[in-house]
Amino acid sequence: MAEIAIPMVTLRFPRTEEQVWGVNFMRNIRRKNEQVFWAPISKEYTLTRVSLAGTMTGIGAVNRGLDLRMTPYMLAGGRQDRATGTVAGGGLDGSGFNDYGLDVKYGVASGLNLDLTLNTDFAQVEVDEQQVNLTRFPLFFPEKRDFFLENAGMFNVGT
Repeated sequence: MAEIAIPMVTLRFPRTEEQVWGVNFMRNIRRKNEQVFWAPISKEYTLTRVSLAGTMTGIGAVNRGLDLRMTPYMLAGGRQDRATGTVAGGGLDGSGFNDYGLDVKYGVASGLNLDLTLNTDFAQVEVDEQQVNLTRFPLFFPEKRDFFLENAGMFNVGT
């Protein structure tokens, strides 16, 4: 027996009175070299074959809650003039250099997100590794930005 707590705000499902979900669970028993599934799957398929998942019913009146995530950031600094010894303090008073911003993600509906940003912090983005290409083939740089990686698996058709 297992009790699993899943934050409902992380799941996407329609707002209906009675929910019917497709779900499957897998257990690895290493000492027996055995895999056990809640809904049986033949050996040529894996757990990711959603069409073979079992049906879970009896889920009603599920409240997803408010799907709102905010990520603020602030950067402050200061300078000191060594010749005069004066310090331009860091902070939000304008005497030093500062930077601030906010990223907001709001789940409008089960299949629709609203992404807002104020003064985007590009320091969080990984830079592409420099490569020298002496062939006629173009270089491939994998995507690393979170905005473009979110739900990217929906477009992997036939892989």
